[in-house]
Amino acid sequence: MTRAAETRPDWSSADAFERFLHAHLPPARALGVRVDLMDGERVRLRAPLEANCNHRGVGFGGSASALALLGGWAALQQVLDGRFGDVEAVGGGASIRFLKPMRADLIVEASAPEGWEHAAQLAQTDGKAKILTSCVVSSAGRDCAVVDATFVLLAPFRW
Repeated sequence: MTRAAETRPDWSSADAFERFLHAHLPPARALGVRVDLMDGERVRLRAPLEANCNHRGVGFGGSASALALLGGWAALQQVLDGRFGDVEAVGGGASIRFLKPMRADLIVEASAPEGWEHAAQLAQTDGKAKILTSCVVSSAGRDCAVVDATFVLLAPFRW
């Protein structure tokens, strides 16, 4: 269950990771995702309001949710690839709470959740594990939505 080299994220720079997203994840391309920051521990993604607004001209909730899931996955997978290269994070479910309208670009800054190392070790032992994360979507400097997500960590089962 190892990912082919050509489909592994390129963590060498924010630009390289952005190219990977647009080449391999069509929703990221459709959202117009830009990678503002990627430093080995955190990821900051931005999506332009113009491509992600609803009929009222404010940020579309589905775009906010997708951006937060992408940010949470990227932050987690980045640290996994650095220390547990055979463990892959996949989405397991999510919920979103809206706090305020998004009136400018949508921004998510995400870090790997607490306990990610333990979950990765469990996945290596048992083949899979679950971990919870929470990402805030901001716009114009205000927290506008919170996405709570479950990621499933998968690894080749070891006998």
